[in-house]
Amino acid sequence: MLVYEDAMEDALNYIKEHFYENISLNDVAKVAFLNESYLCRKIKKVLGISFVEYLTKLRMEKALEYLKNPNIKITEIAHKVGYQDYRYFSQKFKEHTGYLPSEWKEKQR
Repeated sequence: MLVYEDAMEDALNYIKEHFYENISLNDVAKVAFLNESYLCRKIKKVLGISFVEYLTKLRMEKALEYLKNPNIKITEIAHKVGYQDYRYFSQKFKEHTGYLPSEWKEKQR
C-alpha cells in the first residue's frame, strides 16, 4: 500500500507544481503511474473534493495572491493561473469568491 501512497503524493505534488498549465487528470495519472479512475477516486477520498475542484482551488488561491498587486492586469493573472480565456477565469473566480476579479481588486484597495 505504501507504493500507492507515494504515487498519490507524487500526483498531488505534480498538481501543485503544474496547476498553471493545461493539465488533465490523465496527465497526472501518467506522472504518478496510476490508473486514471483510481486516481480520481483517491483524490476525492483524500481531499474530499474532485480533481477539477482541487485544481480550481489552487488556481483561485494563486489568483487571490496576484490580485493584491495593483500592477498586474486581470487578463495577465488569468494566464498566470492557467486560464487562456479571461471570461472563463472571471466566471470561475466569481463562483469561488462571490466576486468578479475586478470587484475583488477594487475591494482590496
